[in-house]
Amino acid sequence: MLTYTIDTATAGTPLLDYLQQEISLAQASYLNRLIRSGKVLCNGESTTAGQILRAGDTITLPGSRKLISLIERQARQPQILYESDKILVVAKPSGLATHSSRGHEQDNLNERVREMLLARGKKFKTAAIHRLDLPTSGPVIFGKGQKAISELGKLMQQRGIEKKYLALTLAGLPKQGRFQGTLDSKGKTKVAECDYRVITQNDEIALHEIVLGSGRQHQIRRQMAEVGFPIAGDKRYRGPDLPGLNRLFLHAFALTFTDPFGNEAIKIKDPLPDDLTQLLEHYDLSCPDTNKY
Repeated sequence: MLTYTIDTATAGTPLLDYLQQEISLAQASYLNRLIRSGKVLCNGESTTAGQILRAGDTITLPGSRKLISLIERQARQPQILYESDKILVVAKPSGLATHSSRGHEQDNLNERVREMLLARGKKFKTAAIHRLDLPTSGPVIFGKGQKAISELGKLMQQRGIEKKYLALTLAGLPKQGRFQGTLDSKGKTKVAECDYRVITQNDEIALHEIVLGSGRQHQIRRQMAEVGFPIAGDKRYRGPDLPGLNRLFLHAFALTFTDPFGNEAIKIKDPLPDDLTQLLEHYDLSCPDTNKY
C-alpha cells in the first residue's frame, strides 16, 4: 500500500488534483478509475475525486506495479533549472553520470531527460552539450533538437559559457589566484586554466569559488591536487576525508551564457545541495548566497 498524509500546505485541495500533483506521470483518467473502484481510501474509507482534503487526512493507494513504476519514474525526473523551446538546463546530482558509460548504461542524466521528454510526448533528439564528473553536482545544458544541439555545442567550443564552482579544501591557499598550466587529455597536452578565490574559511578548511577558463577532464580536481590542496572527499586525488562528507565537495553553482537563438543573457543558479550546506554549518562556516555571484 502507498500512503500519503495531507499537510497544511496541501489542505483544501480536491483529491484528484492532489493525486495528480503527487503522481504527475499518472493520467487523470487512470486515477479517476482507481478512485471510483474504491481502491483509493481517505482515512480508511472510500472517497470521491472531488473530496476536499484536510490537514492530517491519510490517503491510501494500492501498491500496484503500475503505480510503483510511475512513482519510480517520477523520482528519476531531473530538476529543471531553465527551459525554452530550444534549451533545457537541469540539475545533475552527485553520483549520477551525465552520459551513458560502463556501469551507467541504463541510468544517466541523458536517459532521464529523454524519459522526461518522452512522457510529455516529445520525440525530438536531445543531448547534453557538456558534462560534469560523476561525483560533481550542478547544472547541465541540453539542446532540444539537432539544430539546438549543434548551436549550443559551437557556443561551448567558443568558450561562450561561463561556469562557476564551489570547492572545499583544507585551508592554506592565498585568498585568490590562478591555476595555469597544461594537462594530458586523451593523449594530448592541452592548456588548462582557472581562477579561484576564497569565499569563507577557518583555521581548518576553506571554501573556494572557481571560474573555469577551460574545460578539461577532471580539471579542477587535478589542478587543486597538483598544488597540494585536493578537494575534500576526492578519493581519486587523495582529498581529505571529513566527518559527515560522503561525496566530492565540488558543485557547479552558476552558468552564464547568451542564448544563441534570441541573444538573451541567461544566468542559471543552482544552490549548494543540502548535504554540503550542512557540512559547512557543522564547521561554523556560512553558506554563500549564490544569487550574489
